[in-house]
Amino acid sequence: MLKKSIVFTALAGLAFTVNIPAPANAGICLNHKHTGSARAPFKSTAEIAARQKWRFEVMKHGHPSRILWSQAKNKSMSCSKKYYGYKCWAKAIPCDAHTTIPGKGGDKEVVLGGVNLTPWCAKQYGSGFKAKLIGKTAGDWVCEYGRRAHRPISVKSACKLNYGNKAYKAKALNWQDPFSWKCLGK
Repeated sequence: MLKKSIVFTALAGLAFTVNIPAPANAGICLNHKHTGSARAPFKSTAEIAARQKWRFEVMKHGHPSRILWSQAKNKSMSCSKKYYGYKCWAKAIPCDAHTTIPGKGGDKEVVLGGVNLTPWCAKQYGSGFKAKLIGKTAGDWVCEYGRRAHRPISVKSACKLNYGNKAYKAKALNWQDPFSWKCLGK
């Protein structure tokens, strides 16, 4: 169940806050929130970018197994309409994503966590390359240099870079969600 509240501010215009309860299997969580913010012409793209910045902040502070927004608790997303479009803030307490999902033949696969693609791009193609989402699905990630050079990305190899040899495959849990990539181990 989503709770929505509308807040009016003199400078920011209209702002929306959506509080989403944490899942029951949220796992072991940190004792503090992380925040990611972004701006974009459209609210939906600003929200996506803010969640991506949140993941980056969690990863930057040394918590690669806790970068999944879906596993976080006390999540909030707030957006303000600005002259250039929208600015959104994603705030949440990162939680450990080490859970299991059914594998082939009834084996359990351990979800090691999400994947940070940018370090793989930089290692594979050079320090100027970063992961870039160029569409709306899990298969629309590329390594990009500036705005002109696109190179293919290997999410499986990025998982191995993030988690070492315990990562044996990558899986998008929802192909329509580009942020649903998980690194799996056995």
